[in-house]
Amino acid sequence: MDEGQFELVYHIWSYEMNTLVSVHTRISRDSCSYISVYDIFPNCAFYERDIHEMYGMYFEGSPCMDKFILTEWDGPPPMRKDFDSEAWVNEHFDWQDYHPDWLQELETQGGGIAIHPEEQRFSRRNKE
Repeated sequence: MDEGQFELVYHIWSYEMNTLVSVHTRISRDSCSYISVYDIFPNCAFYERDIHEMYGMYFEGSPCMDKFILTEWDGPPPMRKDFDSEAWVNEHFDWQDYHPDWLQELETQGGGIAIHPEEQRFSRRNKE
């Protein structure tokens, strides 16, 4: 990430030839595009589609770059290291206190939540 690049790795195994081919290449995070290997290895179409959806990388020549899992997602690619999931949640959702009657009863008996959520969240640690 410091170099502004992704590392794309293909491991392709041929049972017929009893051969493993591993390809490692670096791709700019800005352009985030690479040529699909679908023509020589059709099974990669699913994986390229998954990488496109989760990391935002586009594969030229791949038969399908449609969303598969994140069909309702309109945010940035969620698996990128620079994606701050907690900041995204805080931007899009409102936190509400959840303190039902049954929890209040537990707390009066000495039970309840051991570590409060505000103490667990990574972004709120060590800010005092």
